[in-house]
Amino acid sequence: MKIKGFVITGIILTILGVGATAVASTQIDFKEGYTALFADPNLEEKQETFGEIQKVTYDGSDENIEIVYGEGENTFTYYESETLTYDISYDEELKELTIIQNHSFTFFSFSFGKKATLTLNSSLEELQMEASAGNIGIKDLTITKVKVDVSAGNLKIENSIIPTLDLESDAGNVNLHHVTVDSSIFVVRAGNLKIEDSKFEKSEIHANAGNVNLKDTTFNVIDAKLNAGNLKFSGDVLTRAEFKLDAGNLTLTLSRPSASYTINGEGAGTTTILYKVSAGNKNIYYAD
Repeated sequence: MKIKGFVITGIILTILGVGATAVASTQIDFKEGYTALFADPNLEEKQETFGEIQKVTYDGSDENIEIVYGEGENTFTYYESETLTYDISYDEELKELTIIQNHSFTFFSFSFGKKATLTLNSSLEELQMEASAGNIGIKDLTITKVKVDVSAGNLKIENSIIPTLDLESDAGNVNLHHVTVDSSIFVVRAGNLKIEDSKFEKSEIHANAGNVNLKDTTFNVIDAKLNAGNLKFSGDVLTRAEFKLDAGNLTLTLSRPSASYTINGEGAGTTTILYKVSAGNKNIYYAD
């Protein structure tokens, strides 16, 4: 049985290596845009303004897009060429904005474009995003419901309040910093998930191959499952946590004394923590 486990782990880590290679090819600096060999020199900057927006739907093939809060009008700044275009529609009555990116690839023309920026002057009711490749950034916003599906790329959410978050990533890195979330589901098939300085009411994490790093974060309830990789947690669990790791290392650094917790049935604390590591090591540290 042990040999079988090691074989399965080897296969998973091989898949992770392939996924990481694919993701590396899409790495883009949000601050500077993409200026490497395949950047299109014919890109033309454009901008559109809109009235009140409550819902945004975005579908992109390889774009780098950032959605941020800003004073003034709601604006979308983007870049187009013969091979890179956008279909943009705004329903003033429904207060809905739809953005679809169209990219035609040819043998002589590859373009990952530059960073597009959607600036919003108020909170959103709903954000739906689907991206095949590229980087997505969400910053300084309050969004009632967020659903993001990324095939190969990176997602970063900063300084935001999101009551409901549904995130799915096939290959890439997911980074959340200083966010407040009520209910969340993370599905990360190949890549790393990092959450820092955040607060979650209830969260489910399902990761296949990669590392999960939950740093200085508080969860009321968390259920985290990782097939292959390392799972690190520092912070606190207020009510209940369950960590399941098939192959890798589990490290828990808890912010209260050991008497505050009941771990795998041992102890008399009010917080219940269950863990299982099938192949690997576990370490648990307390404030005392």
